[in-house]
Amino acid sequence: MKNYIFALCTVGMLSTSLSANAEDSQQEWLFVQTASAFFSTDNTLTLPIEQEVFGFTDRPDRIHAYLNAHEYLDLWKKGDDNFTANPPNAVLTWIENGEIKEAEVLLKSANLDQFGRIIQYEITYENGNEIPDFANHVSLFVDGAFTSFNECDENGCRPRFG
Repeated sequence: MKNYIFALCTVGMLSTSLSANAEDSQQEWLFVQTASAFFSTDNTLTLPIEQEVFGFTDRPDRIHAYLNAHEYLDLWKKGDDNFTANPPNAVLTWIENGEIKEAEVLLKSANLDQFGRIIQYEITYENGNEIPDFANHVSLFVDGAFTSFNECDENGCRPRFG
């Protein structure tokens, strides 16, 4: 009887530990897209794809990955809580007359254009910010997407959504 109670307690502790680890393993990924310039009209922001989008997680794991444009745009398509269902906030920064400028935006949608060479975002301005029609030295800092799955191999880790 003692062995039965011990085994039952051990199984209970293990299942509690495993479910806590599953909850703890969910990672919030943040993203940064950089470009030499952007173009804007009305509620559209256009950035060229000049390099991969950098994604990273916060502590404790501090995982990072480079996403190509298709992987990045999957954030708007895959999973129940994707960016289409829950559009991310973002901060756009650029250089204007030697000064760093910024604007908060909501990224309502994102699409590839010109054979995958540019991303066009449909945006809503936050906090009354507006952006010029054109600017140089651009960074777009995109709020997080949650995932509990990270695909890792000898080349590093990649977020997987959906």
